Amino acid sequence: AATPLPELATQHVVGERRIVALTRLGVEELARAKPADRLRAALAEAADGRAPAGVRAFKDAYGAVEACCLALGVAVGADAAGGASPDAPELRRAALAAYLDL
Repeated sequence: AATPLPELATQHVVGERRIVALTRLGVEELARAKPADRLRAALAEAADGRAPAGVRAFKDAYGAVEACCLALGVAVGADAAGGASPDAPELRRAALAAYLDL
């Protein structure tokens, strides 16, 4: 059987992953954030444009190479090519700073 590709490889082509859970209170729909979205949230916390603790935690969770690749992708607006709205310039600058720091 073929091994499925990791989430880092498929996040740009696969839609948002959703889970439906049945609880005592009813049906709940949960969305799982993509790694690029998690990195954006960590970058948004950066006040001075340097890689904050959240970005370092992201690097520890996913690896330095993957964190650098995603930071560079955010910095150059790679997701905007797929029809997504481009990131704010401040976020793109923070992504470039994180890329250079990692």
